[in-house]
Amino acid sequence: MKKYFFLSTLLFAVACGTTKIAAPIQADADRGTAKFADVTLAQLTEGKAVYDLNCGACHKAPKPKSRSEEAWKHIVPEMCVKAKRKTGNTITAEQENNLLRFLVVMGMK
Repeated sequence: MKKYFFLSTLLFAVACGTTKIAAPIQADADRGTAKFADVTLAQLTEGKAVYDLNCGACHKAPKPKSRSEEAWKHIVPEMCVKAKRKTGNTITAEQENNLLRFLVVMGMK
């Protein structure tokens, strides 16, 4: 029962505390090849899922345009470690990479 309460509370907090960012589309993936030659829509979509689930758990999730690519390269690894401590979610290296790609590509709009 506690598990369900925690999950519903977490989902509510994420829904209330996140910045609504549009789901990536193929045009975003195409634009993203300027930065990441092999980026795919699936990677960007997974990056958004990681963003939606984790980035609003401790603070208001920042918009992708709010930071430069260099800043995101430093912020994302640190925040992935903090998100694991806060939410218990393990973010894999692949998910972290997809999150970074999502933030950088969506920040290019």
